Amino acid sequence: MLSHSDRDVKGWLNALVAFGWWGFVFPSLLLLLKSVTDASVNSTMRWSLEILLFRILYCLLFCLGVLIVVKRIPDLLAVFRSRVQMFWFAISAMLIFLNWTGFVYGATSGRLSQTSLGYYMGPLINIALGYLFLSEKLSRTQLFSVILAALGVLWLTFIQGEFPWIAMVLAISFSFYGLVRKRLSVDSIVGMTVESFYCLPVAIGCFIYFFLHDDGVHALEAGWKVNLLLVLVGPATAIPLISFAIAARRLRLGTLGFIQFIAPTGQLLLAMFVDGETIPAKKFIGYLFVWVAVVLYLVDLWRTAPVDEQIATNAATAAENQ
Repeated sequence: MLSHSDRDVKGWLNALVAFGWWGFVFPSLLLLLKSVTDASVNSTMRWSLEILLFRILYCLLFCLGVLIVVKRIPDLLAVFRSRVQMFWFAISAMLIFLNWTGFVYGATSGRLSQTSLGYYMGPLINIALGYLFLSEKLSRTQLFSVILAALGVLWLTFIQGEFPWIAMVLAISFSFYGLVRKRLSVDSIVGMTVESFYCLPVAIGCFIYFFLHDDGVHALEAGWKVNLLLVLVGPATAIPLISFAIAARRLRLGTLGFIQFIAPTGQLLLAMFVDGETIPAKKFIGYLFVWVAVVLYLVDLWRTAPVDEQIATNAATAAENQ
């Protein structure tokens, strides 16, 4: 049976902001950063790691700034005092760190289409996790749409030409991140701050290593344009994750997964029309399967949700009369 939360307006708006941002805004920022980077920075993995480290640092500073402005620091301290919450946030921080690493590397190494494939895989894992851990059910039409999407993703994976390790890292890490955040009843901006604190020691350790055993931090010598974009990466990271955390608490994991298809579609369009990647025509067979599946799922969701709301209302009325 569908959950009443599937028609939660705030949940939908936040999901659209998050996945629209990840589909168009954030990858555009990374592509812009790539375009202004000096060609002498010849190690893609090294430069990707530097972007990731600055992403952690500026995301933390942005989140702390917001908490100070809205006077929510006591909420942050309350989480630090909870061993259970800190345990789960350690897991979510590890998962989002893996996701960030894979996404930044894919976007800066000319593999944006593979990051797109990862986010096409993600919704299917979301649906499986929702079924296994959250007892989420699917109607027949929704089950058919899942099978259709799975066939499309299998086709895209088959014709990739190489093992899609970036896609696998992105899909698995983000799906389990969504599951963990759905179970945490902590305010989204507070949660994002805690996760950034967990990632901070890794960033500091890498910066120290670069200064002591390498040739320094390239970004510090890259000019004001690069550093301005790196500063913007902080809030550009935090804003969609905050929106996603809100949406994850209000929508079913399966429904959230199907909205997620916005992100890889946006990344695919950017890969084609901005980054200049050549997308083989046969790939569009897989994309067509996925897009048809999304339409079927959403139409069925909005067609059946009012009936489920009436059932829930009747049940609540009966309970009150007992």
